[in-house]
Amino acid sequence: MTSLRNSLAFVGLGVLTTLSACANESPAQENSELPMKLQSLVLEAVPSDIPHPLRVDFEGKVRLLGYDITHSAGGAELILYWQSLERLPKGWRLFTHLVDGQGQQVPFPNGNFDHVGPLRELSPEGSVALPPSRWIPGKVYVDRQTIKTPSGVLLPVSIVVGVWNGPHRLQVTSGNSDRSNQAVVTQLQSS
Repeated sequence: MTSLRNSLAFVGLGVLTTLSACANESPAQENSELPMKLQSLVLEAVPSDIPHPLRVDFEGKVRLLGYDITHSAGGAELILYWQSLERLPKGWRLFTHLVDGQGQQVPFPNGNFDHVGPLRELSPEGSVALPPSRWIPGKVYVDRQTIKTPSGVLLPVSIVVGVWNGPHRLQVTSGNSDRSNQAVVTQLQSS
């Protein structure tokens, strides 16, 4: 009877070890399965040379570390640096909107850049390339976007970003934001 108990304990320990290993391997496996163009946008550590640091915290789950921007006629090239702090359930995504001088979002689709950039591209099935719900805590995600200035909109307009799932947004708990749980990044100015 003792040897049967020891055998069952050994089998149970083996099952727990296997399950634990599978759970721990999942994030690394997710990164290795990413297309090469996305792998290059996942950094192991926070870059020391982010041109415009922000440190906006979203409920201790995601942090917007800062941004870089190159203005051009008709818009800007924007790079956002996000850091995952905690795993998010499926369904969470990033948003980027333009907000006018009165605090109103520039109407869709002109002021909405939610699916612009390699991390956010939609597949033919409608899934996002690399949403925050697939991010690995500790890693930094380089979110490159081309922002086009909408015609007929008076400049300057603010670029605001955040993390959403359906009608819910992660709450901004520290950093530059408005009352709508949107991090205020910068402005597009007239040239």
